[in-house]
Amino acid sequence: MRVIRWIGASLILPAAIIAIAWAFGAVWFDAPFGDANKIVAGLLAMASATALVFVRPFWRKVVAIALLVSGILTWWLTLSPTNDSDWQPDVAQKAWADIQGDEVTFHNVRNCDYRTETDYTPHWETRTVRISQITGIDLAIDYWGSPWIAHPIASFQFADAAPLCFSIETRKKLRRPLPAVRTYLYRSR
Repeated sequence: MRVIRWIGASLILPAAIIAIAWAFGAVWFDAPFGDANKIVAGLLAMASATALVFVRPFWRKVVAIALLVSGILTWWLTLSPTNDSDWQPDVAQKAWADIQGDEVTFHNVRNCDYRTETDYTPHWETRTVRISQITGIDLAIDYWGSPWIAHPIASFQFADAAPLCFSIETRKKLRRPLPAVRTYLYRSR
Protein backbone atom coordinates (compact mmCIF):
# COMPACT_ATOMS: atom_id res chain seq x y z
CA MET A 1 0.00 0.00 0.00
CA ARG A 2 2.87 2.36 0.76
CA VAL A 3 4.34 1.82 -2.69
CA ILE A 4 1.03 2.75 -4.30
CA ARG A 5 0.84 5.95 -2.21
CA TRP A 6 4.41 6.82 -3.11
CA ILE A 7 3.75 6.26 -6.84
CA GLY A 8 0.53 8.30 -6.61
CA ALA A 9 2.34 11.14 -4.85
CA SER A 10 5.17 11.08 -7.39
CA LEU A 11 2.59 11.52 -10.18
CA ILE A 12 0.39 14.10 -8.45
CA LEU A 13 3.17 16.33 -7.15
CA PRO A 14 4.67 17.18 -10.60
CA ALA A 15 1.17 17.84 -11.93
CA ALA A 16 0.54 20.21 -9.00
CA ILE A 17 3.83 22.02 -9.66
CA ILE A 18 2.95 22.42 -13.35
CA ALA A 19 -0.50 23.75 -12.39
CA ILE A 20 1.11 26.23 -9.97
CA ALA A 21 3.53 27.38 -12.68
CA TRP A 22 0.61 27.96 -15.06
CA ALA A 23 -1.32 29.89 -12.40
CA PHE A 24 1.77 32.00 -11.67
CA GLY A 25 2.05 32.89 -15.38
CA ALA A 26 -1.66 33.62 -15.65
CA VAL A 27 -1.47 36.11 -12.78
CA TRP A 28 1.87 37.58 -13.92
CA PHE A 29 0.65 38.31 -17.47
CA ASP A 30 -3.14 38.66 -17.24
CA ALA A 31 -4.14 39.97 -13.82
CA PRO A 32 -5.66 43.47 -13.85
CA PHE A 33 -3.22 45.00 -11.35
CA GLY A 34 -0.71 46.52 -13.80
CA ASP A 35 2.79 46.51 -12.35
CA ALA A 36 1.46 44.88 -9.16
CA ASN A 37 0.83 41.68 -11.15
CA LYS A 38 4.38 40.63 -10.33
CA ILE A 39 3.76 41.10 -6.60
CA VAL A 40 0.49 39.16 -6.69
CA ALA A 41 2.16 36.37 -8.69
CA GLY A 42 4.96 36.28 -6.13
CA LEU A 43 2.43 36.01 -3.30
CA LEU A 44 0.74 33.18 -5.18
CA ALA A 45 4.08 31.38 -5.53
CA MET A 46 4.78 31.80 -1.81
CA ALA A 47 1.30 30.57 -0.84
CA SER A 48 1.73 27.55 -3.11
CA ALA A 49 5.18 26.75 -1.74
CA THR A 50 3.83 27.09 1.81
CA ALA A 51 1.00 24.68 1.02
CA LEU A 52 3.40 22.18 -0.58
CA VAL A 53 5.82 22.27 2.35
CA PHE A 54 3.66 22.72 5.46
CA VAL A 55 0.16 21.36 4.79
CA ARG A 56 -0.28 17.80 6.08
CA PRO A 57 -1.51 15.16 5.28
CA PHE A 58 -0.78 14.82 1.57
CA TRP A 59 -4.42 14.86 0.44
CA ARG A 60 -5.00 18.23 2.17
CA LYS A 61 -1.96 19.61 0.37
CA VAL A 62 -3.43 18.45 -2.95
CA VAL A 63 -6.85 19.93 -2.11
CA ALA A 64 -5.30 23.27 -1.09
CA ILE A 65 -3.33 23.51 -4.36
CA ALA A 66 -6.35 22.35 -6.39
CA LEU A 67 -8.56 25.03 -4.81
CA LEU A 68 -5.96 27.73 -5.39
CA VAL A 69 -5.35 26.78 -9.04
CA SER A 70 -9.09 26.22 -9.66
CA GLY A 71 -9.85 29.73 -8.41
CA ILE A 72 -7.28 31.23 -10.75
CA LEU A 73 -8.46 29.07 -13.65
CA THR A 74 -12.07 30.14 -13.05
CA TRP A 75 -11.05 33.82 -13.06
CA TRP A 76 -8.79 33.36 -16.12
CA LEU A 77 -11.58 31.71 -18.14
CA THR A 78 -13.71 34.84 -17.65
CA LEU A 79 -11.17 37.02 -19.48
CA SER A 80 -12.19 38.21 -22.93
CA PRO A 81 -9.82 39.39 -25.64
CA THR A 82 -10.05 43.06 -26.55
CA ASN A 83 -8.93 45.29 -29.37
CA ASP A 84 -9.11 48.35 -27.14
CA SER A 85 -5.71 48.84 -25.58
CA ASP A 86 -2.61 50.99 -25.69
CA TRP A 87 -0.79 49.06 -28.44
CA GLN A 88 2.78 49.59 -29.61
CA PRO A 89 2.90 51.74 -32.77
CA ASP A 90 3.81 48.91 -35.16
CA VAL A 91 0.67 46.95 -34.18
CA ALA A 92 -1.64 49.82 -33.29
CA GLN A 93 -4.04 49.38 -36.22
CA LYS A 94 -6.34 46.45 -36.91
CA ALA A 95 -6.43 45.34 -40.55
CA TRP A 96 -9.71 44.71 -42.34
CA ALA A 97 -10.90 44.19 -45.92
CA ASP A 98 -13.75 45.10 -48.27
CA ILE A 99 -14.55 42.41 -50.84
CA GLN A 100 -16.37 43.42 -54.02
CA GLY A 101 -16.35 40.43 -56.37
CA ASP A 102 -12.78 40.06 -57.74
CA GLU A 103 -11.57 43.26 -56.08
CA VAL A 104 -10.36 43.29 -52.47
CA THR A 105 -9.47 46.49 -50.64
CA PHE A 106 -7.26 46.00 -47.59
CA HIS A 107 -7.30 48.74 -44.97
CA ASN A 108 -4.58 49.41 -42.39
CA VAL A 109 -1.83 47.49 -44.17
CA ARG A 110 1.31 47.88 -42.07
CA ASN A 111 4.31 49.24 -43.98
CA CYS A 112 6.94 50.50 -41.53
CA ASP A 113 10.18 52.24 -42.40
CA TYR A 114 12.66 50.40 -40.17
CA ARG A 115 15.99 51.93 -39.24
CA THR A 116 16.64 49.36 -36.50
CA GLU A 117 14.47 46.79 -34.76
CA THR A 118 13.24 49.39 -32.26
CA ASP A 119 13.58 52.58 -34.34
CA TYR A 120 10.95 52.76 -37.05
CA THR A 121 8.21 54.91 -38.52
CA PRO A 122 4.89 53.09 -38.94
CA HIS A 123 2.78 53.76 -42.01
CA TRP A 124 -0.72 52.40 -42.52
CA GLU A 125 -1.89 52.02 -46.12
CA THR A 126 -4.98 51.04 -48.05
CA ARG A 127 -4.32 48.66 -50.93
CA THR A 128 -6.65 47.35 -53.59
CA VAL A 129 -5.88 44.11 -55.44
CA ARG A 130 -7.69 41.83 -57.83
CA ILE A 131 -7.75 38.13 -56.99
CA SER A 132 -7.64 37.25 -60.69
CA GLN A 133 -4.28 39.03 -60.97
CA ILE A 134 -2.43 36.79 -58.48
CA THR A 135 0.74 35.58 -60.20
CA GLY A 136 2.37 33.78 -57.30
CA ILE A 137 2.04 32.77 -53.69
CA ASP A 138 4.98 32.11 -51.40
CA LEU A 139 4.79 30.53 -47.98
CA ALA A 140 7.78 31.05 -45.69
CA ILE A 141 8.07 29.37 -42.33
CA ASP A 142 10.72 30.74 -40.01
CA TYR A 143 11.65 28.53 -37.08
CA TRP A 144 12.73 30.23 -33.86
CA GLY A 145 15.34 27.70 -32.78
CA SER A 146 12.82 24.92 -32.11
CA PRO A 147 10.84 22.71 -34.48
CA TRP A 148 7.77 23.41 -32.30
CA ILE A 149 7.80 27.20 -32.68
CA ALA A 150 7.47 28.75 -36.13
CA HIS A 151 6.27 31.96 -37.77
CA PRO A 152 4.45 31.39 -41.09
CA ILE A 153 4.27 34.22 -43.61
CA ALA A 154 2.17 34.10 -46.80
CA SER A 155 3.14 36.48 -49.60
CA PHE A 156 0.95 37.13 -52.63
CA GLN A 157 2.32 38.58 -55.88
CA PHE A 158 0.04 40.39 -58.32
CA ALA A 159 0.43 41.28 -61.97
CA ASP A 160 -0.93 44.78 -61.43
CA ALA A 161 -0.12 45.59 -57.76
CA ALA A 162 2.66 45.45 -55.19
CA PRO A 163 3.11 42.19 -53.25
CA LEU A 164 1.09 41.75 -50.08
CA CYS A 165 2.29 39.68 -47.09
CA PHE A 166 0.18 38.17 -44.31
CA SER A 167 1.31 36.85 -40.97
CA ILE A 168 -0.14 36.52 -37.52
CA GLU A 169 1.47 38.97 -35.11
CA THR A 170 1.30 39.41 -31.38
CA ARG A 171 -0.19 42.78 -30.49
CA LYS A 172 2.18 44.13 -27.88
CA LYS A 173 0.96 46.64 -25.31
CA LEU A 174 3.04 49.71 -24.55
CA ARG A 175 2.96 49.33 -20.77
CA ARG A 176 3.66 45.60 -20.69
CA PRO A 177 6.18 44.49 -23.33
CA LEU A 178 6.66 40.78 -23.87
CA PRO A 179 10.01 39.11 -23.29
CA ALA A 180 12.53 39.75 -26.05
CA VAL A 181 12.19 37.48 -29.06
CA ARG A 182 13.65 37.74 -32.52
CA THR A 183 11.54 40.02 -34.65
CA TYR A 184 11.38 39.98 -38.40
CA LEU A 185 11.00 43.09 -40.45
CA TYR A 186 8.52 42.98 -43.31
CA ARG A 187 8.32 45.43 -46.09
CA SER A 188 6.28 44.95 -49.23
CA ARG A 189 6.58 47.48 -51.96
